Amino acid sequence: NLNSNKYRWLSEKVWYYRKTIQTPAIASGHYAFLCFDGINYFARGWLNGTLLGSHEGMFGGPNVEVSPLLKPGPNEIIVEVRAANWGHVQEYKDNYRPVRTAAPWIFTGGSGAEDFFVLGMWQGVRLEIVPSAHLERPFLVTESVSPTEARLRLSAEFFSAAHSNEIQLHPWNQTILQRFQDSATTRPVPHPLSLEFTLRDPATGRTAFRQVSPVEAFRGRNFTQQRYTIPQPRLWWPNGMGDPFLYEAQVTLLESGKAVDSITFEFGIRTIKTIQSPTRRTLDVWDNWQFLVNGRKFFVKGINWMPADLLLDLPRANYGWLTDLARNAGFQMLRVWGGRLVETDEFYRQCNRRGLLVWQDFPLSNTVAPNLPLEMWEAQVAQNVFRLRNHPALALWCGGNESNAYATGNAAPIGIFERTVIEFDGTRPYRRTSPDAGGLHQYPDMDPTWYGKMYRYVPFMAETGMHNIPEARSMREVVAASEFDQPLSNMYSEQFAADHPDFRHHFAEFSPSRVPRMLSRASQIADMNAPTLEALSEASQIGASEFYQILSEQLQGNYPNTAGLLPWVFKRPWPVIAIMLADGFGHPTAPYYALKR
Repeated sequence: NLNSNKYRWLSEKVWYYRKTIQTPAIASGHYAFLCFDGINYFARGWLNGTLLGSHEGMFGGPNVEVSPLLKPGPNEIIVEVRAANWGHVQEYKDNYRPVRTAAPWIFTGGSGAEDFFVLGMWQGVRLEIVPSAHLERPFLVTESVSPTEARLRLSAEFFSAAHSNEIQLHPWNQTILQRFQDSATTRPVPHPLSLEFTLRDPATGRTAFRQVSPVEAFRGRNFTQQRYTIPQPRLWWPNGMGDPFLYEAQVTLLESGKAVDSITFEFGIRTIKTIQSPTRRTLDVWDNWQFLVNGRKFFVKGINWMPADLLLDLPRANYGWLTDLARNAGFQMLRVWGGRLVETDEFYRQCNRRGLLVWQDFPLSNTVAPNLPLEMWEAQVAQNVFRLRNHPALALWCGGNESNAYATGNAAPIGIFERTVIEFDGTRPYRRTSPDAGGLHQYPDMDPTWYGKMYRYVPFMAETGMHNIPEARSMREVVAASEFDQPLSNMYSEQFAADHPDFRHHFAEFSPSRVPRMLSRASQIADMNAPTLEALSEASQIGASEFYQILSEQLQGNYPNTAGLLPWVFKRPWPVIAIMLADGFGHPTAPYYALKR
């Protein structure tokens, strides 16, 4: 019904979380990091009554070194949370696309979520205790593969008597950046350090590769780069092209031959790059769209991905169900749309294991953001590049969705995004925004056979689709039964919206430009003058199914000029009427099966 209206007050309150934890005594010289993985949106934190600081941004952080504040036994943590619209409630009511924060606009009252302003601690909190000599941010890259060997490059940072929170990425004022540090002021560590790298088959526990390398180390931060040749590697492949085999990679720091710190993560041996498709160039800004994985070209069969749940209830089982649904349909790439999440580690783990490539947008979407705090934006981008770059599923970075990357208000945040992914990854393609550089978002109301003619020179279709109504039983779960007592006539009139408030409330993008498109397509299947809910559901789904199937066939027929297709959209995060392959409850609609076929 309209129950969501009852919860508008939530974002107007300040919320507090409190937890008492038991901690062991921390050895002298060790560090303790209190790590918050996701707070939406503004936060402050206290440990045993001492203010730790303030934070902005929902995609990770803050990470605070708290060893001086911890005591043996019980320790109390308090976190204060405020919504992203705090202090600007009316501004967000007038325009739900944020211009002051990096909160995705689907969580600020947009796209079928008009009554929700989502907030809170939506990810976990960790206390990590590490020794003085410890590892941070390892990055493992496949440089080349062949039938007989793979060449890997490992970059890592390791510290002695220091940690990364003591280091600023760069100052924000005018200054000379480079300061020379000579050998007279560099202090070697008292004990020799070495780096051990191991690859294991997680199913059998068999060690596929192991190598120990001595490293030159000094007090403070150290960087190392190692290269390894792996004999007879098992490769990671996208869905439908082979087995997405995963190794367990472990990087261990040894002090005088004894392990003092270790980081373990899943790793797939694969190369990924893009080259130019043979289509004719039509724009000044133009990029490569033909994807190659392990040197093999393919037409990318993908789909756009919205949040699995609007209120960020994201258990592992839900991700497993939805990624299974995507894999079983034959999809090879999920575009994580920029009006939503920088996705979770669990999402990426599920994609790694199913061979689902990921195009990851950042949440600068459908707006110009001259007031975006740039220091916060850079911290959010950098933290997530470090967090996600080892996942073999990650295929492409993108600065956002349908924002003009070249507008005055967006040039600075997009420039920060671009330099960050180049400096701290540099192994994957990136796009400043989508659509751009040859990619296209297109929603025509026409015979879909024209996709093969009108878009025959488009190198990549990154969005396209057609509205449909979910299964009638899904709509009856959220809409008052009385609204379906009479046939659904004159759906895009003002009177219809007044007589069907629940139905209208659950109709995303209810507008004269969208509703007639759906009805005109459905009218080829059945009479849409005054349909029942069941007739409307069936006809709109069959009409959309035919539309998706034909446009998919037409664009695949354009290959190699057109190198990929990502229709809109896989699943809605809430039970609504809109373009979708699966409804808000996760039930597939007929277009899902059409694209699967």
